Amino acid sequence: MRRADERGVAAVEFAIIVVLFLTLMWGILIYGVLLAMNHNLSYAATEAARAAVGYAETPGSPTREEFAKATAYDLISWGDLRQDYDDSETWMTIDAVQDVCPYDATKQCMTVTIEYGYNDDDDKIVARLLPDAVVPDRLRSVSTVQVVTT
Repeated sequence: MRRADERGVAAVEFAIIVVLFLTLMWGILIYGVLLAMNHNLSYAATEAARAAVGYAETPGSPTREEFAKATAYDLISWGDLRQDYDDSETWMTIDAVQDVCPYDATKQCMTVTIEYGYNDDDDKIVARLLPDAVVPDRLRSVSTVQVVTT
């Protein structure tokens, strides 16, 4: 039998546990969103660099760097990311550079960098889901592939 001073204890315990549980679930959700966004950027950068290596420039065609940028854009599948690149205020930048390889000055490398400022604006998905989170302000993915010249 319950004593009179123990009434409502289960409700108080539930209230404490549910707050902790929902906070944990919210953190897992946000981490998953950031992980998916980062994975998509990494995939796009890697595949764009690879595609640029096999691209044969011809007169009148886009340069290898322009081709890499276009390929990266085409591979970005996260809706919010693609929309942000189309906006005049770009929160995402795609950069492709063919330069000397960092490990061998005699070889050429294609480096594709994609940067997304997901927390730069209150309208972004992460800023809406977790407004005061302690997370980095930008996601960045860099991929470097050696260009084979024949």
